Amino acid sequence: LWSQTGGEGLVVEAGWPQHEEGKIDPRLDKMEELVKQTLDDIHDVLRLVKKKPKEIMIYVSPHWKHAVYTTILQAEGRTPEEIIRNVMKSPEGRKYGKEALRLAQSIAKDIAGGLKEPLTPEEELSALSDAREFFEKELGCSVKVMNAVESDSERASRAEPGKPGIEVVGD
Repeated sequence: LWSQTGGEGLVVEAGWPQHEEGKIDPRLDKMEELVKQTLDDIHDVLRLVKKKPKEIMIYVSPHWKHAVYTTILQAEGRTPEEIIRNVMKSPEGRKYGKEALRLAQSIAKDIAGGLKEPLTPEEELSALSDAREFFEKELGCSVKVMNAVESDSERASRAEPGKPGIEVVGD
């Protein structure tokens, strides 16, 4: 294989390949981490509900929640009060009111640990949708991935950037 792929000499004497920085896409790493974290979260939910799932729904948070998260990310280094005030002045804060306030309060208390640049809703949906068959194989049931705005489920309303809503439908 070494010689067929253009290698010269003995492979055991060859140097380690060098990575090309320009070919590394950190978004793909974030997408993989989202899939792993979501699977871990599903296992945690299954341990709590103690029932065999017939179907699992995964809900990706809506655009407005990502906008609130981004507003908070840009305000990093400010006090929680300043962050919440900025969110409530934003278009999303004005439109979604108490929901935006609750989300801002939830995220602002986590800011001390450092917030990470989130994936876009489209990237989250793509990563989780691409992993649907993997989830089904791992979990032994049907899995659906959708935007939270497509559902009236209370679990869908809890979806946040990087933390999809999870609903277990049992027998």
